[in-house]
Amino acid sequence: HNALKRPNVVFILVDDSGYNDIGYHNRSQEQLPRIRTPHIDALADSGIKLTNYYVQPICTPSRAALMTGRYPIRYGVNGFTISAEAPWGIPLSEVFMPQFFKEAGYVTAMFGKWHLGFFKPHYLPTHRGFDRQSGIYNAMADHFTHEIRGGYDWHVNDESRFLARGHYSGELVRDDAVVFIEEMS
Repeated sequence: HNALKRPNVVFILVDDSGYNDIGYHNRSQEQLPRIRTPHIDALADSGIKLTNYYVQPICTPSRAALMTGRYPIRYGVNGFTISAEAPWGIPLSEVFMPQFFKEAGYVTAMFGKWHLGFFKPHYLPTHRGFDRQSGIYNAMADHFTHEIRGGYDWHVNDESRFLARGHYSGELVRDDAVVFIEEMS
């Protein structure tokens, strides 16, 4: 018999973006979009768009809600982020979305900003369901030096990756994601 082929799943979480800042939200038959995002538009046109849900105004609450499926006020991150000095993160008792995907047989990865707690190894992405990870743990790191408040913040699979210094973070995220997607296809 033929085994069912699982669909590929790609989530793109963009911080600090308004509804009409994505091209497919502000285009019509009569006019081109005010903001053009052709690659995101193509992905959305060939996939499923999640358009009826609520997000938070800043990054940690949005990520906590996406990863847990719960309101971020449960974790005390409704109106602020987890700082670099914070000795806490989203509770380890919470099951994150990639853990469900792993149970279903998927290989999981995340590329970009974590910002859900990183003060102990068990709070890091590869301990919360991701097989692979690259990006920053905190927020507001310089996009080329990857430094924040005198520390270095670019990690690959939970290890500092100093070779990323001098490379633009957006390109690092893109390149790692493309390599992963190509490996999985």
